[in-house]
Amino acid sequence: MKFIKKLQDLECVSETLKLTLNYAIDEYVQIRNIQKKITVSIRELAKQEPFTGVQKILQSIDGVGLISGMVIQTEIMDINRFKTLDSLCDYAGFVPDIYSSNDKMVIRGISPRANEFLRETIIESSWVLIRKDPAMLMKYNKYRSRMNGNKAIIRIGKHLLSRIRHLWKNGDLYVRGIVE
Repeated sequence: MKFIKKLQDLECVSETLKLTLNYAIDEYVQIRNIQKKITVSIRELAKQEPFTGVQKILQSIDGVGLISGMVIQTEIMDINRFKTLDSLCDYAGFVPDIYSSNDKMVIRGISPRANEFLRETIIESSWVLIRKDPAMLMKYNKYRSRMNGNKAIIRIGKHLLSRIRHLWKNGDLYVRGIVE
């Protein structure tokens, strides 16, 4: 808040500029207060059933914290509704977008049909995971040797989703450094 105080005390060349700056500061402070309230609400919600057990499992994974764990759990809700890993990957959007006509087939990268909240959260968590888990870093470097980093992290995200599914179904905690 020291920075906000400095901005408020800043001398401006015109009254209009000072007024605009004060409105921008007020808007920032309001948004920040709303974010604090939301975070407190999410923390309280995570302490209640049915969230406590699953959150313990999800947050044992490197790269998955409170917010990302709650996003994953609330977007998936019941892991048992996905009979296979492929159906979960399809829901999250980690499948290729394929266009085919007659004998021609074009693969256009990952599908735009996805649960965006879940996919973005898994990808963000994957970036942290490769920094903390040597086995996943090794997988990432192997993928990286034959493709660019963004495509490689998508593959790591699919591996992470697979591990999340396994841990959630079996009630196990994440163990760092296991290479499959």
